[in-house]
Amino acid sequence: MNRDKRPIIIHVACGLLAAAFVVFSLFAFRTGATALGVVILVFLAAVCAAWVWALHSVRQETADPAVNGDEAEAVSLLFSRLKPKCFRTQIRECQKQLARLQEKTAAMDHVLHDVFGDSAISIDKFMTGLRRARMLFLANQKQIADRILLFDEEGYRKALKQGTVPPAMQDAFAFIDAKIAENEAILTRIDELNTRIQALKATPQLADGSAMRQLDELIEQSGLYRQGQPVHKKETD
Repeated sequence: MNRDKRPIIIHVACGLLAAAFVVFSLFAFRTGATALGVVILVFLAAVCAAWVWALHSVRQETADPAVNGDEAEAVSLLFSRLKPKCFRTQIRECQKQLARLQEKTAAMDHVLHDVFGDSAISIDKFMTGLRRARMLFLANQKQIADRILLFDEEGYRKALKQGTVPPAMQDAFAFIDAKIAENEAILTRIDELNTRIQALKATPQLADGSAMRQLDELIEQSGLYRQGQPVHKKETD
């Protein structure tokens, strides 16, 4: 499991620096250099303040942004900290997919406001499909991140050298690739929804109800949803 080592680095660096200042200040006072000792104490106080501030900043950054911000930002932060080299390609692909999801979401919002203006009710109806897609997409990416975090990369490399990779490790790669493929399908469905909404510009006589039925059918036909809820494939460990 990958852990953030920055708090340890901050503790060691600031601790050593503070200890050095304490030694220098004691030496200064004992040798009668009171002014120098006071200056060193001021620097010591500054180091302690920086120490506290640095730890606070790291804790704020590592806190789950999904609590007070966008869940997509939390997932993005999570993937930025994944380090296993054997999943480097998959991690990069997930980051690209997440960026594309954000771009498509912004594009969808722009198109909806362009088509419906300030009609919040109509916009909310069409955003329902996008919310469902985002929910499943982010859930898939969290599952991918969890698998990578729990993956024993060192054990995997040893198994590769021995030529006997355990089935559980092989399943991890298959599971992650399947989730990436599923998210790619979701991005394709979002494009289709966006195209359908843009078509309303050319057919203003199409009632909202009729358009929504077509959009709902498009979502259901994707096989990624059931009864309006994401379908999560069962994982087997």
